[in-house]
Amino acid sequence: MTGVRIPLYARFALWSALNLLLIAGLAYAYAPRDQTGLNLLLTQSVRERLLAIARNVADELYNVDIAQWPDVIAQHQDIAHVRFGVRALPRPPAGPFVGEPPPRDAPPPDSSPHDPPPSARAAATPGPRDFDIGIHGAVRTGYDVSIPVIAAGHGGPPRGYVVSAHADDGFALLRLLGLGREIAFIAVALLLSALLWWPFIWQITRRIGTLAAATAQMSRGRLDTRVADARRDELGELAQAINSMAQRLDVLLSGQRQFVADVAHEVISPIARMQIGLGILEGRIAPSEMTALNDVRDDLEQMAGMLEELLLFSRSGMEAHRAAPVRVELAPLIEKLIGEESGGTRVNCDVTQGVAVTAHPAMLARALANLIRNALRYANGAAQRVDVSARREGERVKLRVSDRGPGVPESALARLGEPFFRPEIDRSRATGGFGLGLAIVRRCVVACDGEVNFRNREGGGFEAELDLPLASSM
Repeated sequence: MTGVRIPLYARFALWSALNLLLIAGLAYAYAPRDQTGLNLLLTQSVRERLLAIARNVADELYNVDIAQWPDVIAQHQDIAHVRFGVRALPRPPAGPFVGEPPPRDAPPPDSSPHDPPPSARAAATPGPRDFDIGIHGAVRTGYDVSIPVIAAGHGGPPRGYVVSAHADDGFALLRLLGLGREIAFIAVALLLSALLWWPFIWQITRRIGTLAAATAQMSRGRLDTRVADARRDELGELAQAINSMAQRLDVLLSGQRQFVADVAHEVISPIARMQIGLGILEGRIAPSEMTALNDVRDDLEQMAGMLEELLLFSRSGMEAHRAAPVRVELAPLIEKLIGEESGGTRVNCDVTQGVAVTAHPAMLARALANLIRNALRYANGAAQRVDVSARREGERVKLRVSDRGPGVPESALARLGEPFFRPEIDRSRATGGFGLGLAIVRRCVVACDGEVNFRNREGGGFEAELDLPLASSM
């Protein structure tokens, strides 16, 4: 059953549209107009709240003597948790303040011939816009909110006041303005927006991480790695392309390995017959010609050794598919290999008893034997010892083979493990081999679902580290 293909850009467009709708709804519900700076906080509901606070202060001050103002102001400060300052205007304004309704119980203005005309009265009194509610930073710290208000009570004439409220910090300012609900609304909107995007982004990043991990496995030689390709978008198509590429590469490399193995196998038999022929010929030639005969024998032995390693290298990648990995105890295996390669005299073994890995026993033994043999070959002098250690680190086992030899040029470390690559070109085959030893090590370790890293040691020497999966307890 095939699902509907949804392109990745369509998914992005859909989620972006939903997010924009959410932001548009937020902007429609909470979007003050024609305001700048801190005054953006002065929505209509905030203005009404501030006017109510200031009117309560001014109404009480209107009916008491000026000597009692500090007591009235102190009472309101305790309620609002801010410091108030009140300034009485010398005369009431010609019209209402911005946002200020007409004063309660205010009598109609007297119109006597002795009063100045309306135009003169307006010119002598600041205009309404000059008395708008405003927020500005205080001289020292905090914020000041100026609230103009008109008070009139018991039939008296209207009086203008400017009530200033000082907030020590931003939290006190928001508490004075009563914006707790608005702030909570914005926080909830942002949280919902993040929750809306999180599943989509998490799926994409997780999928990309899976593809990256799969390609990393393939780059290490595990061409049998596959990724799920059930998605119906570009990521699903990418997964299909990666699987197809890995399958084609696996087929090509398997055919190449099989071809090399077949050629090496076929050539070994003629070389063996040639060696037998040289042995027969040795008793029939003159002593003066023995030098040439020995040179031919040496060349044949080198060819036979190279073909054997080439055959081993080609088969190492194919044997892993024939049997499942099993539990391998490291201590007995390493002790056996040390005895075979050095007689146990030049190798220090530091392997924790009971540590086991999941691997192919023959391939792991082949890789360790090559590493121990190389370390013994390049160690500085017969008295220099080689170290073999194994430690558990989480669900992996780090197995190290190190020496104090000359090491490897830093520029050659990245290429170690490539077939027929030798770090030093001037090495002879007797000292440098054919360049297949470390290639066999890498292929055997990869076949055991592990990794191998080569590096130089501080103070001189070379170290190979095998990272192998820890075997489960029996």
